[in-house]
Amino acid sequence: MQAIKVRAIQTDASAAVAAIGEISEVINHISTGRNTITAAVALDAPS
Repeated sequence: MQAIKVRAIQTDASAAVAAIGEISEVINHISTGRNTITAAVALDAPS
């Protein structure tokens, strides 16, 4: 019984790590887009 609980916790932990990795990828994608927009606005601004 104890081994089943430990295995369930390990499975849940692995799923959480995978989800955090996906969230990190989304954040990086948003950051890249933000940087692109910031650069475009800077180029379009009057000097």
